[in-house]
Amino acid sequence: MQPGMKANRVDRVMSTNTTRALVASAAALGLMAAAAQRTAAHPHVFVKVRTELVAKDGALVGLRHTWIFDQIWLENQLLEHDKDNDGKLTREELAPLETESRQTLELFRSFTLLRAGGNIVRVANPRDVVVEYHGAVLGMSFTVSLAKPVPLLGSELLLETYDATYFSSFMLDGAEAVRFAEPAPPGCTIQVGVPASPQQMNAYRMIKKQMGAEWVDTGGTPKSTSIKCARPDLTGDALSAATQRSVSTK
Repeated sequence: MQPGMKANRVDRVMSTNTTRALVASAAALGLMAAAAQRTAAHPHVFVKVRTELVAKDGALVGLRHTWIFDQIWLENQLLEHDKDNDGKLTREELAPLETESRQTLELFRSFTLLRAGGNIVRVANPRDVVVEYHGAVLGMSFTVSLAKPVPLLGSELLLETYDATYFSSFMLDGAEAVRFAEPAPPGCTIQVGVPASPQQMNAYRMIKKQMGAEWVDTGGTPKSTSIKCARPDLTGDALSAATQRSVSTK
């Protein structure tokens, strides 16, 4: 991917969100700094997510994320990284933020969980991590490759982006928050906003109960994204069984 392409993807998302938010890296969550500033509430960071599904030769090979964060988090990053106090972030000031972002993404596996037929698909470390500042918006995009390609034909996938500690709250950014980077392969459909997995819901309920009155998440119940690519000869239970066999034998 060329640098210009990465910048254009961030620009496209930012242009629709300039009144709302900042886009930043998970690594930029800056656990120590933010905890000192926002200990009275949980989650500390609110993130809207857009994802492009990257397919090649009939298989899913990667994900391109763009994250959109809340205004308070932007102000935190200005306080920490705006060394000349001019109210904006230069490329030089953004450089350490990109480094921090990459490190935290690696530590938390990009906060990305993909299942195929109920089986977890391993992801590689993030690459092409780019943080950009545009006026009142700080943008970040990155790519996550799958450890092994997942054949799409006859597959049922569930994609989730979440922090099990709910220090940060991830929310899908609209009905088209997840789409294929290129035209969807024949037979593939995407449903954004399906119920979250039991694992994500268990984490959500546990942290919410622990935080009590300090819980201030306005994002609502966690949601996931379903990707289904039907084979003409497979439907229903047969499709699920074929997906499980495909993943378990890889």
